[in-house]
Amino acid sequence: MIQDKDTLVVLLPGGTYTTFAPLLYYSYNVSVQSGYDVLAIEYGFQRIDKKVEFNNDTYLLLIKEVKEAVRKALDKKEYKHLIFIGKCLGTYIQNVIRKEFEKYNQKHIFLTPWAECVEGINKTDSMVIVGTNDEGFKQEHIDMISNNKNVNLKIIEGANHDLEKDDYVDSLELLLNISNYIYKFINK
Repeated sequence: MIQDKDTLVVLLPGGTYTTFAPLLYYSYNVSVQSGYDVLAIEYGFQRIDKKVEFNNDTYLLLIKEVKEAVRKALDKKEYKHLIFIGKCLGTYIQNVIRKEFEKYNQKHIFLTPWAECVEGINKTDSMVIVGTNDEGFKQEHIDMISNNKNVNLKIIEGANHDLEKDDYVDSLELLLNISNYIYKFINK
């Protein structure tokens, strides 16, 4: 859906965490309700439900395909602002491709980012949401970004890599809170 505002939101899923999974599904809804256009990326291997061996060639191919998709979306309308919302693998891709789109005012939301993203997180207007039970982004990585005034850091006590807790009610409340964090961040 193309709306009136000059902002494009790009949703970048994880390897197994698609744009239909809760965090990205509600990120999509929050973005649309904010009046923004949304490009929800689906990787080719997700479309055909195929297991993929991730290696350097796979990452390079995904990065190339995502850059092409974003460029095509940017050709359809004159945007001034880009908001990248990535989950896991998607955070790595957004971190790499951000340099290609420097002419746009960018915001980044990193949902359970990869440790390799720390440098990029520190260079962008970003929000990072991570759980204390996420093995991929540890306290040492949190320490590397926690004092940066451009980083809005949300640390969720007891949340896992999917930003969920053991109790489903707690997980649903957490999903609402995260959706509200995203709404406030993309509309500031």
